[in-house]
Amino acid sequence: MPALALTPYSIPLILSAGISAWLAFLVWRRRPGPGVYPLVAILALIMLWNVAYNFEISAAAEASKRLLAGIQYIAITLIPVSWLAFVLEYTGREKWLTQRNLTLLLVEPVIIITIALTNRYHPLLYTSVTLQPEADYTIMITQKGPAFWLHWVYAYVVLLTATVLLLRSLWRTPQIYRGQLAAMLIGAFTPWIANLLYVTELNPLPLFDFTPVAFSLSGLAFAYSMLRYRLMDIVPVARELVIESMSDAMLLLDNKGRIVDANPAARMALSSKYDTLVSKDTIIGKPARLVLRSYEGLADKYANVAEASDVISLGETLADQRFYDMRISPLHNRSGNLTGRVIVLHDVTDMKRANERIRAQNQTLIKTNEALERAQKAATEANRLKTEFLATMSHELRTPLNAIIGFSDLMMGGVTGELNERQVDYINRILNNSERLLALINDILDVAKIEAGRLEIVEAPFSPSGLVKRIQSQLQSIAEAKKLTFKTYLDADLPERLIGDEHRLEQILTNLVSNAIRFTETGSVEVRLARAGDEAWMIHVKDTGVGIPAHALEYIFDEFRQVDGSTQREHGGTGLGLAVVKKLALLMNGKVSVESEVGRGSVFTIRLPLKQLIDLETKKPLHEE
Repeated sequence: MPALALTPYSIPLILSAGISAWLAFLVWRRRPGPGVYPLVAILALIMLWNVAYNFEISAAAEASKRLLAGIQYIAITLIPVSWLAFVLEYTGREKWLTQRNLTLLLVEPVIIITIALTNRYHPLLYTSVTLQPEADYTIMITQKGPAFWLHWVYAYVVLLTATVLLLRSLWRTPQIYRGQLAAMLIGAFTPWIANLLYVTELNPLPLFDFTPVAFSLSGLAFAYSMLRYRLMDIVPVARELVIESMSDAMLLLDNKGRIVDANPAARMALSSKYDTLVSKDTIIGKPARLVLRSYEGLADKYANVAEASDVISLGETLADQRFYDMRISPLHNRSGNLTGRVIVLHDVTDMKRANERIRAQNQTLIKTNEALERAQKAATEANRLKTEFLATMSHELRTPLNAIIGFSDLMMGGVTGELNERQVDYINRILNNSERLLALINDILDVAKIEAGRLEIVEAPFSPSGLVKRIQSQLQSIAEAKKLTFKTYLDADLPERLIGDEHRLEQILTNLVSNAIRFTETGSVEVRLARAGDEAWMIHVKDTGVGIPAHALEYIFDEFRQVDGSTQREHGGTGLGLAVVKKLALLMNGKVSVESEVGRGSVFTIRLPLKQLIDLETKKPLHEE
C-alpha cells in the first residue's frame, strides 16, 4: 500500500477516534455496571470506523480503498446490534439478551461483512466504484447495491427499536434526571441525522460521510450520561423495575424541599386523606410541607432535617392509621453540596400491631401464671395438710387397734378364763380383721410419710437368707391354706451379708408375696434372691395366678388403683401394696418391673444396688461368719 496522504478530513476523524478510545477506557474502568460492556464495544467500533475511514480517504489505490471500506463494515454492521444491547441492559431488559436472540441479531452483520470484504468479486454492495481526485487525495464514489440497502433497512429497524425502548423508559423520568435525558437523546438522534443527510445526498460535504463522527458524539453523550448522572449509582432508566416496584414508599425532594418524584407506594401512603390514589400531577413539583400539611407536626418536624430515622403514623382514624419506619437520607453532588433528600417509608403496621398483640398476650399470660402459681401453692399446702392428716389419723387408728389385738391375744391365751369354741371363733375373727386393718393403716401411714418426705431408709448389714426364712415362716401357712406351693430360692453367688434396710425389704417382700398368694388359685408362688452383676442384686416374686392385662401394667403401681376396681371384686385389697413397693424401691435407689400374661401369672422384679461390707485394708467384700 503506498504512503497515506494527509487530508482535510483526517483531523476530525483522528480526533473522533481518539475521543472514542479515551471514552472506552473511562467507561471500562467503571465495570461492572448496566450497559458498560455494550457501550465499550460501541466506542471501540466507532474508533475502528473512524480510523479505517481516515485510511480509506488517505489511500490512493482502489484495492486499498475497497479493503478499508470492507473493514469499516465490521463497525457499521455491529454498532446497531451493540446499541440495542446497550439499551436493553440500560433499561433493565437484559433478560432479552439470550444466546438465541444474539445469534439471530448477528446473522445479518456476518453476511454483510462477508459481502463487503469480497465486494470486488460481485456488485452486491456497490454496483460501481469510481475514484475522484481531490487535491493530493482521491475520494471513492460508489453506487449502492442491494446489499447496502438491505443493511440500511436492517440497521434502521434495529436502531429504531432501541430508540423506542429508550424513549419509553425515559418517558416518566423525573425532573432530577432531565440532564441525563437530554444527553441520551442527543446520543440517540445525532447519528440518524448525519446518516440520513449522507444517504439522501443533502450533506453539505457530499463526498464526506459524517456518520462515524456523529457516532463519536453519540458515544460521548452516552458516556457522559453514565459517568456524570448516576444518582445513588442507580440506572435512572431502570426506574420502573426498581423504584416503581418497591414495596416501600419513596419520596425524592430537591434542595428546596419540593417533591420531584414519588413511587406508587408513597402515593398510596399519602392517599389516606383522599378517596383515590394520589396522582403524580397532584404532588410533583409541590413543596413537601404543603403536601404533608394534613399530618399534624410531621411537616414542621422534618422540614429542614437532612437525615433522620423515626417511626411515624399516617391516618386520621384508628382503622385507617398506618405506621411507617421512616428514613431520611441526604443526597450530595460531586462537590459535596446538598442537592436533595430521599425519604423512604417502610410499612411496619402489621409488625407493630402484632407486637401489641404479643404484649397484651404476655400480660395475660403473666396474670395467668400468677394465678396458676397461687393455685399451685394452695394445692401444695392442701396436699401437705392432707398428708399430715393421714399420718396423724393412721397413727391414732393404729394405737387402739394394737390394743384390740393385744387384748384379743390375752383372751386367747386364757388370761380371762377358759373360752368355749364359739368364743374362740369370735376372737379369731377379731384378730384376723384387726390385723388386716392394721396392715392397711400401716400402708397408708407409709405412703403419707413418703409423700411428706418423712420416711427414712435405715441401712445396716443383714442376712439375705434370714430375710427369706422370715418371709417363708410368716406366709407359708397362708399359702398352704389355699393349697399353693410356696418356694424360696437363694442363689449361691449372692453375698452372705448385704447392707440395706432389712425392715423395708421385708415389707416389700411381704406385699409382693401376699399379692401373689391372693391372686393365685392354683399352682405356686416362688421367691428368688439373686445377684445381678457386680453392682446390683434382684428380688424375683413369681406366681401362676390370674395375670395382669397389658393395659393395666401402666397403672398398677399407682395409689389406690387395682385391675378390678369394682366394689364386688373377687380378690380384696386396697391398691396401696404395690404403690408402697415402688416408693420404697425408689427410696433405696432401685427400680421395679413386672412381666405378666393373663391366665399364666406374673413376675415382679426389684433391682437394687449391691452394697457389701468392705474390708478397709484389702478394699474387698468382708464375709461375716
